[in-house]
Amino acid sequence: GTAASLRFIPISDELGFASSVEGALVVNSHFFLMDSSDLDSPFCTLGSPYGLSVHQGLVELPPLNERPALFVSKAGETWIEVPKLSDLTIEVDGIPLKGTIHTRREGRSTPPSDNQEIIIVGRRVVGVSTGGNTVIPMAGFVVTVDEPVEIHEGIVTYTGYEDILFAIQVGPSMMDEGRIIDSFDCSFYDPKSNDTAFPPTVYPLDFDAGRAARIALGTNNEGKPILLWAEGASKIRHVPGAGSSGASLLELARFCEEEGYGNIVNLDGGGSAQILIDGKRQLKISDRHPSDEEAERPVPRVLVYTTRGSTSAS
Repeated sequence: GTAASLRFIPISDELGFASSVEGALVVNSHFFLMDSSDLDSPFCTLGSPYGLSVHQGLVELPPLNERPALFVSKAGETWIEVPKLSDLTIEVDGIPLKGTIHTRREGRSTPPSDNQEIIIVGRRVVGVSTGGNTVIPMAGFVVTVDEPVEIHEGIVTYTGYEDILFAIQVGPSMMDEGRIIDSFDCSFYDPKSNDTAFPPTVYPLDFDAGRAARIALGTNNEGKPILLWAEGASKIRHVPGAGSSGASLLELARFCEEEGYGNIVNLDGGGSAQILIDGKRQLKISDRHPSDEEAERPVPRVLVYTTRGSTSAS
């Protein structure tokens, strides 16, 4: 390189390759910290996933950034709603936290405070501070607690969704109870209108015409699970007339409307979009070399369909 200095970037231990995961069907799922502009605190690591993930009542990732999530109850009901951290009880080493929750949607740092502040990413305590002015992690949050908490293992658990079979939060929505969502139903970072960055800091904001590879999940017109995808090369590697450029969010939403689907949410697309059936790739990867050879992007989380009626997240 030609830079005047080196920059060391911490990488999440959750990153891996979808092609190495066994299952009848494997598909990528969540947004994750991917760009250098996503790393805006000492607690940010490249590849950290974010957004609600629930499997069999266990919250694997907490909700973040006020985006829609697809919920499936253990009773078989399906719906879309915007989950909040305040919906859950947050525990550290089995001790419930009582205090004020701070996320990047409110600002870059917490306000001044004499209280203990616990910095959380996913299911881990990644730091503790006092005095306030704590930089909030991009893929996590900070709790200013009412009373000090003695932390040992720093294991974080969330309760409140025990009746939920499955939930995933990425966004935006495509369909909600059979109604098309033809514009953004949640906020994405826009440097022109947001003072504080929140992830993803790089996201195409053209709902109508911005094309990319897409992955979406939800229910069809009979209320049964359905997975949709639109293959697309990256803008740099797309050759007009020789392959697909993907779909815009509006095009995908209109397709869902035409098919009469019920509840559909968008998953992470673009270069992350990957589907493997019985270990064989079914979707040409968006990232490609000049020779048109595909370059698999590592991702931190996938959805795995293992046997009939069994789905897991990893």
